[in-house]
Amino acid sequence: MAVYQLKYSQEKDVKKGNIIDFSQYGIDDIPLRAEVGNILLFSENDHEGTRTYLDVNNADPAAVMSWPVESNSDGWHQATLLSVNEWNNAQNYVTGDVVYDELVNKFYKCITDNTNIATSNTIYWQEVSDFTTIQQGHTNLVVTDYQFTITSRSALCVANKFYDVISEDFTCNLTLDDAANPLNMIAMLEAAKSKELDNKPDQADQIIDAVAGCCPQNEAA
Repeated sequence: MAVYQLKYSQEKDVKKGNIIDFSQYGIDDIPLRAEVGNILLFSENDHEGTRTYLDVNNADPAAVMSWPVESNSDGWHQATLLSVNEWNNAQNYVTGDVVYDELVNKFYKCITDNTNIATSNTIYWQEVSDFTTIQQGHTNLVVTDYQFTITSRSALCVANKFYDVISEDFTCNLTLDDAANPLNMIAMLEAAKSKELDNKPDQADQIIDAVAGCCPQNEAA
């Protein structure tokens, strides 16, 4: 069964990433991409799930498949895709319906039941300016929530700490029987990845060498 799907991709800059739309348009009950207007809402969430919305460029609802986003901190984040059907002159609209009018590149909600009445008629339609208000209690749209965590800042901090350790004549003093040993090495390899994302492959290589120094040659090969 076809699904709407979002994914987050982290950039090298710890503040920046992209929300990518992997929805299966044109399959099963999902309309063709050209038949809907899409809006993305992006937020940081506190421990209670309260959303603080962040800026997103939604200038091209008819075609966009990826949104650059910036976060202010690590932690719980949420992306909400609002996929709204285009206005259709043959459809019967009822109060609460939401439509996308590609001719004017705007979204409207129906405030009086109608058929084949243009969205410019303010007796029947009201322009949507705050998209956070149409996530619930409205029809003619699909709402897809994607919740995830961002750890780029924390990972880079840990990577820096590992690099500080191994850059000072590091020698492996953990025995292979030490239960913490594999966990430490896994953490160090993750730190190396963070250094690579930070465009510092030389430091990543030094961390990897430190991990290799903790392994017998037959295990490191």
